[in-house]
Amino acid sequence: MPAPSQSDPLTELMDRLSRQPDLPSLPSLMPEVRRLARCERSRVQALSAVLLKDPGLSQRLLRLVNASFYRTAGAGQIVTITRAIAVMGFDAVGRMAVAARLIDALLQRDASMDLREDCLRALLAAMLADQLAEGRRDTEDAYLAALFRNLGRMLVALHLPQARRSARSAVPADRWPCSDEEDAAARRPLGQAFSEIGQRLAGQWGWPPLLAQSMVRDAGAGRFGTPALAALADDLADLLLRRPSEQWPAACHALVRHPEGPGVARLEAALGWARLRVPDLAALLELPLSRFPAWGGRGQAAAADAGCVGDHDAITPADQETAAAEGPAELMSQAIQDLSAALVEGGDALESAPALALEALWRGLDARAALLCIRRPDGSLHGAMTLMQGRLPDWHAHCRVDPDKGDDLFALLCRRGVDTAIEDAREPRIAQRLPGWFRAGPDARRFMVLPMHSRGVPLGMIYLDADAEAQLRPDAHRLRLARSLRNQLMLALPAPSG
Repeated sequence: MPAPSQSDPLTELMDRLSRQPDLPSLPSLMPEVRRLARCERSRVQALSAVLLKDPGLSQRLLRLVNASFYRTAGAGQIVTITRAIAVMGFDAVGRMAVAARLIDALLQRDASMDLREDCLRALLAAMLADQLAEGRRDTEDAYLAALFRNLGRMLVALHLPQARRSARSAVPADRWPCSDEEDAAARRPLGQAFSEIGQRLAGQWGWPPLLAQSMVRDAGAGRFGTPALAALADDLADLLLRRPSEQWPAACHALVRHPEGPGVARLEAALGWARLRVPDLAALLELPLSRFPAWGGRGQAAAADAGCVGDHDAITPADQETAAAEGPAELMSQAIQDLSAALVEGGDALESAPALALEALWRGLDARAALLCIRRPDGSLHGAMTLMQGRLPDWHAHCRVDPDKGDDLFALLCRRGVDTAIEDAREPRIAQRLPGWFRAGPDARRFMVLPMHSRGVPLGMIYLDADAEAQLRPDAHRLRLARSLRNQLMLALPAPSG
């Protein structure tokens, strides 16, 4: 195959991606969350901090978590990143963070319906791969392998939509996508198949070879490893969107290609499980279900099977956002219940308590920054974690309060043990008592301090602040909830010696 000229569409695509990749965090975000998720000694707050660096990403992730897994499973809404990690585990949340970034990048660019359709298919394939990988030892990356199996097609749809439409129009409906005809149609304008473009980019981005191997068109050949599982999940996603359920048994028989792979019954069960998630995922992508033949033209018949409304009555993105948050008071109440359950369970369940409490306070009180300091054996309070919108994620590493001997404002407040709101940190009497670590922080004018005391001994301190134009004045109900959260957290912390 001749090399593409400098003016051809493929060269244009590669040049554009090298100058300004429009999936901005994928090359860096995926290695970071995978590293944290795989480290047995990682703490909940470490992964939380990575995800909370981008408030938009964390909100999209919460919507994806609820749409994909737990809302229909009776576990209630998941309203904090910390709870998502506690319920789902490090691995699942890390993988879904990458999916959420993909959605975020597409929607920020006002993606075409073709691209949203490709993204829905990718999300469904990832979920199906995760289901089918359960119990296997060699499919750790099944979710990501299926999610990005068609990366090349999605990037062409994003940057060169006309080339994608041209390829689509040249292929019969029953042979699109994932066929030899699609490959041939893509090569005419681009010089390479969509799958080959994806493999090339994965190599340039330094992604694991296993993910690039999963993009190969015939990845289903050979032994039944991660690439074969990703290819199978991709076929199932296409089946779910394009074929009515009465055709599933025959189609599943045709997809059983490996003796060590799942059988027909397992495939049908996975399809039934994934079908429940389609309406919510389509709403997340702002995609009408009427585009898919399996959803009865308007999508209402199939949605009724799933116990959901049709696409014309589907939850709008704004309503979905509200449903995911459920209001600050509800969020804090849920966190109190989760902390209570952790206290009853004890042991490892208490490890996530600090992150859970701090995130609930940060979100529930609409704070800009939240800081938790915890007592050390010498009696001083040291920063344990920070939550902040976009800046100074490691601020807590420099925070130290000495309630016994210190003469700064925070030492005084911790000695007194009184919940205090500071309205103007620039007021001279306040400013002269602010320590250096505070001055190196987010330049807050209004902040709140919730000390933690046990039998008169300082155990820790919670700090929250607000933007200059915002008010940090919770109503009476939220203030009660905030104090309850603080008190629950105190019970989860080690008691002071002596």
